[in-house]
Amino acid sequence: MYEKITKLDHALQLFDEMTQRQPLPSVVKFTQLLQAVFKMKQYSHRMITIPQKSASRVFFNIFKGASPSSFLFTKTPFEFASQRITAHLHSNSASNYGPKCDRPRSRFEKITKLDDALQMFDEMTQRQPLPSVVKFNHLLQSITKMKHYLHVIDLFKQMTTIHAPVNVYTTNIVIKCCCQMSCTSDGFAIVAYGLRHGVVPTVSTFNTFLNGLILQDRILEAEKLFKKLIKGNFCVPDVVMYNTMIKGLCKFGNNETAIALVKLMDERGCKPNVVTYNTIIDSLCKDQMVDDALKLFKDMIFHKGILPSVITYSSLIRGLCSIGRWDGVLKMLKEMEEDERTSPNVVTFNILVDAFCKEGMVENAMSVINIMIERGRDPNLVTFNSLIDGFCLRGEMEKAMEVFDLMRIRGLNPNVVTYNSLLNGYCKSLKIDEAMHLFHEITEKGMKPDVITYNTMLQGLFRVGRCKVAHKLFRDMQAQNQIPNALTYGIILEGLCNNQQIDEALSLFRLMGDSKLNSDIYVYTILIDGAYKCGKPDIARDLFGEVLKHDIRSYTVMINGLCREGLVGEAKDLFLQMNERGFPPDSTTYNVLLQGLLKNKQVDMIETLLREMDGRGFLLDASTFAMLLDHITPRSADATFLKLIGGGERDVDDDNDEIYINHKACGVAVRPVGNVDGIPFTSGKLIVKEIEKVRVYNIKIVAEMMMRTIQRCAPSSLLSIRTRFEFASQRNLAHLHSNSASNYGPQFDRPPCRFEKITKLDDALQLFDQMTQTQPLPSVVKFNHLLQALSKMKHYSCVIDLFKQMTTIHAPVDVYTTNIVIKCCCQLSCTSQGFAIVAYGLRRGIVPNVHTFSTLLNGLILEDRILVAEKLFKKLIKGKFCVPDVVMYNTID
Repeated sequence: MYEKITKLDHALQLFDEMTQRQPLPSVVKFTQLLQAVFKMKQYSHRMITIPQKSASRVFFNIFKGASPSSFLFTKTPFEFASQRITAHLHSNSASNYGPKCDRPRSRFEKITKLDDALQMFDEMTQRQPLPSVVKFNHLLQSITKMKHYLHVIDLFKQMTTIHAPVNVYTTNIVIKCCCQMSCTSDGFAIVAYGLRHGVVPTVSTFNTFLNGLILQDRILEAEKLFKKLIKGNFCVPDVVMYNTMIKGLCKFGNNETAIALVKLMDERGCKPNVVTYNTIIDSLCKDQMVDDALKLFKDMIFHKGILPSVITYSSLIRGLCSIGRWDGVLKMLKEMEEDERTSPNVVTFNILVDAFCKEGMVENAMSVINIMIERGRDPNLVTFNSLIDGFCLRGEMEKAMEVFDLMRIRGLNPNVVTYNSLLNGYCKSLKIDEAMHLFHEITEKGMKPDVITYNTMLQGLFRVGRCKVAHKLFRDMQAQNQIPNALTYGIILEGLCNNQQIDEALSLFRLMGDSKLNSDIYVYTILIDGAYKCGKPDIARDLFGEVLKHDIRSYTVMINGLCREGLVGEAKDLFLQMNERGFPPDSTTYNVLLQGLLKNKQVDMIETLLREMDGRGFLLDASTFAMLLDHITPRSADATFLKLIGGGERDVDDDNDEIYINHKACGVAVRPVGNVDGIPFTSGKLIVKEIEKVRVYNIKIVAEMMMRTIQRCAPSSLLSIRTRFEFASQRNLAHLHSNSASNYGPQFDRPPCRFEKITKLDDALQLFDQMTQTQPLPSVVKFNHLLQALSKMKHYSCVIDLFKQMTTIHAPVDVYTTNIVIKCCCQLSCTSQGFAIVAYGLRRGIVPNVHTFSTLLNGLILEDRILVAEKLFKKLIKGKFCVPDVVMYNTID
């Protein structure tokens, strides 16, 4: 309609008609009319403006409910829009989207210091006539880039008092500064001020407002404003506006609504771009909805024709790493390498480094860093923070400090995150003095400890029993205006309970009054557990009764406490009530009840529980597994045990009612007489039959469940042919080399020099491929030597992956093979996987020996699981599963 207007008279006539309508037409129509007049080069008539009162009424309807009413009238919070300002502000080009500067822009772009900018502003305001609005805008923009938002607002005040030229770009800059300072309401006041002086907001103005509301977590107000803008046709939303709303929705986990908004974009003729999809894909991956993210990724490429960016791939890689889908990570990395435009950047490498460190595979993380450097990507603070955290999680504090020193040598200043990781490592290692030294260093370096810092230190102090120091630190925390959160109070309450100060913990709990913390199930659970540990079951029962809304953890803690008190019957009843009350038991609940039954020698439910766990896909933990091993004593289980695994010899003498079990691996001969676990017998055959009836489920189900532990705990299946770090060899990952521990393997069939000469990963993998293609397959000794060579290079993950391939081709495996693999699991802080390897071996006739258990004990100790290690050691001795040697005693000492 407006494009057809070619004469000025027609335009002016149409303008008169529009201004007389009630209600007034939308701002879009006025803008189109002005643009038509502008194209006629009738610049003098371009100053036609919507009547002030009418325009204000239109836009005030938009802002109603979004801004305080006081901001929409005479006074503004800055006082620069007082009644003294009666004239319209002047501008050279109110609607010019790309004005030219009177002088080169470089003069403003060179400003990097606030003092220089303020001096230039003073010079500009003293000139007569005043400089153009363009120059003022460039100066304000330069100060905004320096993040001196408050100064921008102050300078704008001064501009209004001297009637300096202002246009929509000026107000947009000032509004952005208000939003960055979390003062979006003040930004609405700027719009109201502009409307009274003929400055009409644009789509960029509204984009800034929406972004400001989202930054302040006012998502509902942002949605309300967005709907008003679309419904009232106040502006035509562009891709930036849609992306802003999608960002806000994703920030609050409304992924479905965000995807629906993409469809709305299509319907309204606004094409989504790569930023649109990146935002949603990243949100889905953070919520571990990776399959949905991959589906959207394919839709973006194949249906919309939008090419992914490095950010797209990095988000997907982060998501895949978080759920352990390493084959998917490899696929994404390959796709990135195919296009130089999407080649992995520092962020991508940092994601990989962080993922490997969280998995305990610091060696692989260091290899990734080596590749970064080779490709000219300098590791940054985030890279080193992840690496330090990885070493701290493994308890390798000396190496963590070496990286810390290296950071400073490279000119990178550690931040609070760096110190928090180191404090966590020292506190978990019970080296509290070193932690205190670093804690004081934070303030000495001019940094401020955050809530995480204090929480870490409080937990460390309580763990070593220094309660008074912890109390003092808590008071310091409050004095520094660091507000304790639920986790802080949880740490304090748990620390007091663990140090037998339940009364003080209850006093603190009661002091919370009617706060949210007082009704937090997390806090109640800590107190219930603490009361049982302090030997006060009555208090625990009372607290359990006070809880208004239980969860699975509160039931689990209560069941554990009842079992600790020997009240197994009540524990069983509570366990059965969980399903009835809508709280199905999880893996932890099953493990807790199993341990309670075994401790109290009530084995009637064990088989049922094991089968339920098996059906639900739950896994046994190391403590439960050790207790089950104790329950399956050599005296009562060896016959069935050896029958299951196909090893050993069994001789039954029916006439003498005797059964001999010769355990070749341990050299143990057992002759049971009388009864076995209360089961009478009259013949050797009956012994075997009854033992199998009572014990078979233990070995069989435990072995199957522990086998699944590998499949779930490891990033890929144990039986997967593709190696987990295949991409490492394909991209020539330069792993670090060093000597390893003792060699478990026997002598080679041929001179060992062939394997000892292997010093490169690629050579080892090539040799493995040759060996697996040989028919018949080489002996188990050769495979063991190859795995041992890789283990010495500290390529622990590769050893595990090659072992997986060996299982798929039925390569020979013996106890030395499993010992090498178990040692690699322990070195990666994955001792639970080591137990799974034991279970896998049991199912194939491989009986663990004293070296196996020594390795597992050492792995538990490396993970700071001392109590579990002690418990396993006692079970081994009590159950006579092996004869401890000097290595085992030295390990446990």
